Amino acid sequence: SKKSALPALSRESRRTPRFLTQCPVTYHDRIAGGQGLVLNMSREGWRVRGTSPVRDSTTLTLSITVPSVDEPIPIKEAVVRWSNGLEFGVQLIDLDPGAAACLSDYIRTLEKDPHLAC
Repeated sequence: SKKSALPALSRESRRTPRFLTQCPVTYHDRIAGGQGLVLNMSREGWRVRGTSPVRDSTTLTLSITVPSVDEPIPIKEAVVRWSNGLEFGVQLIDLDPGAAACLSDYIRTLEKDPHLAC
């Protein structure tokens, strides 16, 4: 069996801090979608609790709502790295520069004061 080029994501191997949130999110693949909450986030990925289960390795498009931005922030591509019932973890792969800047600003806000989360 072929091994993945990416290391397994464990708590010990995470390079960026995670922040507890409850930001609303919508997600979909080519066939179906759901909505839910981002339970925690880092600059690289999110833990999501949704209304529809997703499979590992599925590519999703997401849209997250954060307090400091009027419109939802679109994520063009994220990959499901693990799933367990209605909870799953995604790695952010591709987003527009404007979306990346908005998300980065929000995470900087959380780094300064985690109480400002959704």
